[in-house]
Amino acid sequence: QACDWYIVRDDGARLAMKYNGGDILFVAHMDFNGTGRVHFVGPDKVISSALDDRAGCAIAWNWQRWTGQPCDIVFTDYEECADSTLRNLGRGVLERYRVIVQLDRRGGDAVVYGYTEMERSISGHFSVGAGSFSDICAIEQVSPVSAFNMGVGYHLEHTEKCYLDANETTAQIEALARWLVDTAGQRFGREADDPAGEAVDWHWTSRYDAGKLAGSSEALDWFDRFADSDPSSPEQ
Repeated sequence: QACDWYIVRDDGARLAMKYNGGDILFVAHMDFNGTGRVHFVGPDKVISSALDDRAGCAIAWNWQRWTGQPCDIVFTDYEECADSTLRNLGRGVLERYRVIVQLDRRGGDAVVYGYTEMERSISGHFSVGAGSFSDICAIEQVSPVSAFNMGVGYHLEHTEKCYLDANETTAQIEALARWLVDTAGQRFGREADDPAGEAVDWHWTSRYDAGKLAGSSEALDWFDRFADSDPSSPEQ
């Protein structure tokens, strides 16, 4: 609720966004496996199953305060069951940004998944590894902006022994800050395979949530007309 807006899908999964006036979009997921208990906190190490991906959430939330670099943030849900709510973020929102950075990766490397066009740019700042899935994979077919997933220093994810190496996390934060400076003003656009695809498919829980998201009474009036209209009509 500290974000600027949020929605809740029919299945209870959440999507929330915080605007900070940035041209970079950070992505992190709120769900986790395990109990989520914090078992240990030390100067260089934290142990908690929630670190995947609450560590990424914390980095995204504090990024502008730590680095002075403005960034917008989207917090997702259901990433752990491969049904990320990021797919519900509209293409019109995604195209506002010059790059999308996911903060959900073990260790100290980065992965590009199907965004292979990113590998050359980030390889000078990160070791580029291979990965299987994170939120940004859910929008590969529709995103007009390229993306990559950066390691945030956690290990043994999906277990109660999951831990974060604070020194590794700090090194990754510093590497990302340098990369963003080095690429300032550069937009990593791409041709989406399905530019009219499901990234525009929202799942409202109520008329109230739709109006809260849009922030205007005119939007509520439009939503009412839209909901009552013929789905096969050209206007729809």
